[in-house]
Amino acid sequence: MQLEAGGPIKKAAISESTAASNEIVAAVAGKALRVIGFALTAASAVNVTLEDEDGANDMTGAMQLTASNLHLVLPEAGCGWGDTVSGKGIHLLSSGAVAVAGVIIYQEIG
Repeated sequence: MQLEAGGPIKKAAISESTAASNEIVAAVAGKALRVIGFALTAASAVNVTLEDEDGANDMTGAMQLTASNLHLVLPEAGCGWGDTVSGKGIHLLSSGAVAVAGVIIYQEIG
């Protein structure tokens, strides 16, 4: 990942409850998407992974939200936490049918 100028910082709400790869930011033609920050809370224990829309590019490993810690924050990072491939959206892969909510802060690059 390389630090580069991009478009304006954007955010999107996260509200998912299925054990699947759920779209949280739609793909933008000709642009990669960079995760700048991220906050989640879950109703019960679940593993979540940020990935691109076809699952070919994991931006994080599986992050465990456990009974003793149902909240997760990736603070703002100027160089980002991960990028999609150009033309791919950002998905949240959830290991269980658990209500997960939060916000993702991202930027279009490229």
